[in-house]
Amino acid sequence: MYGEIHGEKHMPNNLNNFIGHLAKTKVARQNRFRVEIYGPFGLTERSGPSLDLMCESITFPGTNVRSVPDTLRYGPAREHGQGMTYGPFTATFICSDDLREKAWFEEWQQMIVNHRTWEVNYYDDYKGEVKIFQLDVDNNDTYNITVTEAYPKTISPQDLSWSSNDSYQTVAVEFTYRYWIPSQLGRRYEAISELRALGPVGP
Repeated sequence: MYGEIHGEKHMPNNLNNFIGHLAKTKVARQNRFRVEIYGPFGLTERSGPSLDLMCESITFPGTNVRSVPDTLRYGPAREHGQGMTYGPFTATFICSDDLREKAWFEEWQQMIVNHRTWEVNYYDDYKGEVKIFQLDVDNNDTYNITVTEAYPKTISPQDLSWSSNDSYQTVAVEFTYRYWIPSQLGRRYEAISELRALGPVGP
């Protein structure tokens, strides 16, 4: 039944389209990225190239449409969009021998809550900004996002062990923020149109 409906030529043709599309389209690489971290005024406003270069891994944060059920009708319920929510993201940094990367984020957290008086600072005085860039194989920026009103919510524990076999130390930092703004939206929509023009790829 499957072969009768779809035909024997359908799958090879779509496979050829897919292979041809990949041959002329470069794919994004997970290991091609860079970051820029801007702390609040009063901290070293810009983390500097050293911290940015020490970022071993980072996550592009996602998005979620907050919805509410519509139960005023018979039959299956609908989910109506109500707003947007943005979850936290984590960046991991390789640490210098004096742990200056960790100390920088600790100083930032100190600007949020004073660790001696336990007083909380004003929001505008501790929010910062993070920019995440996707690079191509030639290290050119192809896409980036700006994470607004960001700050380090959690500095994760660091393991120490005699059995670590001389592994380098890292520190993972979880950021919370208000929202993020993507760039290159126009090109993304063009790319989506190009993909749709190819038609269905699978059987």
